[in-house]
Amino acid sequence: MFSEPRLDFHWRLFLTTIVRDDLRVSESDFMELKLTDAGSQFCVASSFAGSLVGVHEKAFQVQTGIGLLSMVMNPSTRVTRMGSEVVCEGITPVEHMLAAAREALGGHVMGRLVAYKDGHAPQERAFLLCTELVLQGPTGLEAVYMTPGFWVEQASALGAWWHDCARDHEYGGYFTNIGQCGELLDGPDAFDKWGYIVSRTVYALATAFSLTGNKDLLDSAKQGCAFLLDRATFRQSGHAFFHTRMDRQGRRHSDDVDVVNIFTQIYALTGLIAYYDVSRDSAVGQRIVDGVRALLSIFLDTEHGGFFDAVSHGTLRPIAGMTDSKSFNSIVDPLSATFFFLANSGLGARCPETDGLIDALCRLIIEHFVVPAERFIQEIFDRSWHPREPSWRNPYNTPYQAAEVGANLKTAWVLLRGMAETHVDSRGATLTHVRRILENLRATGAWDPLRGGWFARVERAGAFNAPGRHMWHTNKIWWQQEEGIVVHLLAYLSMGDQTYLETAQLGIRFWLTYFVDSVNGGVFDTVSIDGDPVVRQKGCWLKSGYHELELARYVYVYLNALQDGVVSLYSAYRPDVDFAAYRTIPARIPGAAWAVVDQRVVDDGVLRTQYRLRWVVRQLQRGGHEDR
Repeated sequence: MFSEPRLDFHWRLFLTTIVRDDLRVSESDFMELKLTDAGSQFCVASSFAGSLVGVHEKAFQVQTGIGLLSMVMNPSTRVTRMGSEVVCEGITPVEHMLAAAREALGGHVMGRLVAYKDGHAPQERAFLLCTELVLQGPTGLEAVYMTPGFWVEQASALGAWWHDCARDHEYGGYFTNIGQCGELLDGPDAFDKWGYIVSRTVYALATAFSLTGNKDLLDSAKQGCAFLLDRATFRQSGHAFFHTRMDRQGRRHSDDVDVVNIFTQIYALTGLIAYYDVSRDSAVGQRIVDGVRALLSIFLDTEHGGFFDAVSHGTLRPIAGMTDSKSFNSIVDPLSATFFFLANSGLGARCPETDGLIDALCRLIIEHFVVPAERFIQEIFDRSWHPREPSWRNPYNTPYQAAEVGANLKTAWVLLRGMAETHVDSRGATLTHVRRILENLRATGAWDPLRGGWFARVERAGAFNAPGRHMWHTNKIWWQQEEGIVVHLLAYLSMGDQTYLETAQLGIRFWLTYFVDSVNGGVFDTVSIDGDPVVRQKGCWLKSGYHELELARYVYVYLNALQDGVVSLYSAYRPDVDFAAYRTIPARIPGAAWAVVDQRVVDDGVLRTQYRLRWVVRQLQRGGHEDR
């Protein structure tokens, strides 16, 4: 169940899954390793990330999150720049490689290394050999990924990939099971469709359009909306719901579960809201309002607060002792997937029943999820908020004994985004909770300081801020990287701690180097501790383009906020609709408001709205003062 035990934790995190069983560490000083037992010539392999701080005649030094690494190169070392421009490949004189590294001195780098042991004497020294070095930016110094325009390019490329690979031209909607090269995967139920996956693909395409103004992406998003409204929707007892699993034609699948899960309902709304936000389509807007009212009428627990995980397909009531549970998926996810987007789009005004809901859900999170006695958030409860392992297996819940790293990261992000709706007296406590969550994730080993990126799960049991054990594997999963990057950028905007910005930057570099497939397009599902693809599939019943385009959108907006830039968002314009109706909230940032600085039609049927951030309250981490 657990990965191998740590030695002195961070340095052994570097060694645990990669050292052969017959090797034992006798000493490490980050400049070189001394290994016992002759063993193989190449003893340890790992990726790394850090700042290039020294280049000498035969070696270079990288400052990482666990210390200083001194490495040598050989003629086979591969040197590239982020974006796959090859600098040195094949047999290249080492001095040429070191010259390229010297030009990047002071910049950030990624790479791979092995601990090279030349000889078989028991106390032979093992030196670190760099097998691949990835420089950032055109010069090796420029952090291209810290420019907002870079993320517009990312959105364009990723949106085009889903436009080309996912659409079902015959039956509508999008295919679910998509391989590494964009091919459709064969096998039983290979062409099944899932309501929330179709919607999340709509979100990806609509978001890509909002950043680029590419009308082809808007047309693809419209195709998915039509499928959700015409095929995936069913009505029962006067309410509108979405099917979870369907066949290719959009008929309810014979193996679909006999419950209506809130996870499906909230994420099926996500894409529709994103499409409405860029189109102001009235039919889509009405379906969103119907869906929100179904959530409030059927899933809301008026006695104990919060939403139920699921209700019976037949009675539309929660099954006592089973689906009347509350969880991360029924409290935190609705905020991130539905209610924030609803408010940002202006559609919340048509749902007055949601007034105060964001504040109420954030209060439940602080009261029940973020518990001082626990080092990770609680994720599963019974109806009256007692933490428990449920008697049914909700496929979207985390196993009870595990702490989902991404759930902790998203909870912190949600609390920050919800601060504008929460009572002013609770905002200081909210920031304290966010700091606590993020600091604990670093201390327990959920964050990889050597390579960058966040691990998937850590054992729930243990002391706060104490090193933990990874559960089942040490892989890194795509959606958790998004949550980690965006929450650390927003935490830096909100509280000004430089550590948050540095963590976000390293997370971005790991994402771009190992998750984004620069050869075939798209984003890998899962990579190893070192960034090697583990699950190469790009689409499945849990993955679409949602998280990768959400990442592009929010990094673009947050970087503009950091750099006092202008956020440009595009909408599908109709002359009979006033410009003001297309205004939205680009992102929810504590202590800030958005001002429209320009609106104009830039193409046939495309409106561009430009926003600039205005700080209302600064220095939240020190209590804040108002700007006059």
